[in-house]
Amino acid sequence: MLEGARHPAVVFNTVDCSATCGTPGWYELHTRVWNDATHAATFVIVYLRLDDPTHVLLAYALRLPTLDDPFRNVLLPATWTGTAARLPERLPQLHVPRRGSGRGAGGLDS
Repeated sequence: MLEGARHPAVVFNTVDCSATCGTPGWYELHTRVWNDATHAATFVIVYLRLDDPTHVLLAYALRLPTLDDPFRNVLLPATWTGTAARLPERLPQLHVPRRGSGRGAGGLDS
């Protein structure tokens, strides 16, 4: 919840620090939270610490367009198990064929 309401969150990158970054190890979920009412996007890192599967830490947040941090490094109660899934190195590309026969009013390049 952010400011008293639920908002969709999408993980767009993961970092596995379970063995090489530090002790006790952690997973990072780089996440975007969207507030449809204010049209604001917040980018935040959700930390899953291996020594504490009953909490998550939200840190290094930045909300656009206001450039503030709505979370302020908050530790929240949570339950998580397992590992952070690896995202593909390269996300699939969407191909949209061009329409029209050249530049013109309202047309796309061919």
